[in-house]
Amino acid sequence: YKPSAILLDSVPSGASVYLGGIKVGVTGDGVAFPSARGRREITLKKNGFVEDVFEIDLKGGETKVLPTRRLTSISAKEIAEKEQEEKEREEEERKEREEEEADREEARALEREAESVYPESFWNTGLGYGGKSASNSLKDEDGFCCLLIPLGFQWRMHRKWYFRAEYSLGLGKDMEPSLNYTYDSGAKTITIHDLNVSLLNYIYERLRVGPEVGIQFSSYPLTGEKFQQTFYGFSIGLDHLLKRDSGIGFVVKVRNYSNPDSLKGGFYALGAFTFGGVLEE
Repeated sequence: YKPSAILLDSVPSGASVYLGGIKVGVTGDGVAFPSARGRREITLKKNGFVEDVFEIDLKGGETKVLPTRRLTSISAKEIAEKEQEEKEREEEERKEREEEEADREEARALEREAESVYPESFWNTGLGYGGKSASNSLKDEDGFCCLLIPLGFQWRMHRKWYFRAEYSLGLGKDMEPSLNYTYDSGAKTITIHDLNVSLLNYIYERLRVGPEVGIQFSSYPLTGEKFQQTFYGFSIGLDHLLKRDSGIGFVVKVRNYSNPDSLKGGFYALGAFTFGGVLEE
């Protein structure tokens, strides 16, 4: 594009000429518009006068002579009101910036506090016990109990939120239905491989709660028929593994199991004592 130019004066003269918010000259002088063409908005600004806004059509390489623009003066009262409005606007913008910075600083402070209390990751193991609390009358359901050895790991996702993955190895007995719900002499041994993941939130520092889902691979007797169950449930626990101290914990899980081919589903309660440690960060 070829540069365009205009010859423009104003009364009073010496007003600043703006094209698209960019100052390109003053009235009384020739104003050049590099590579400008097409319909453009022009603004004239001068202290004590109302802004004059108008449009012109420019062609590449054209020099256009415009009529003199007469600026309208602003009274002292209007100037004071306009300055006051500008000050108020600037004050509001300053307060907004300060509030935003305060919010960011508060978020950073909370994150620093979380980092000092809640480690990035830690592991746990321990010893647990699981037993079935049937959804129907106990005498109408098969029973189940076992000892568990859990091995888990937790990663902190955000402040007090953790993602937890856990594997448990268990040995137990398949309890046959009876009126007294006691072990049957023919109860079979069960081996269990329990895989579960959960999303945990810590409240009051060490108390954690959250949902979990998983799958359990079982067989009985030890080398006999195999079956599997999926489950979902809820866990609540207490960990003394925070503030980067090694320690102990306790967890209770309530699960609803699917119906496999060889063992009825229903609600089970699992509990475990754990101990573990924080990884070096």
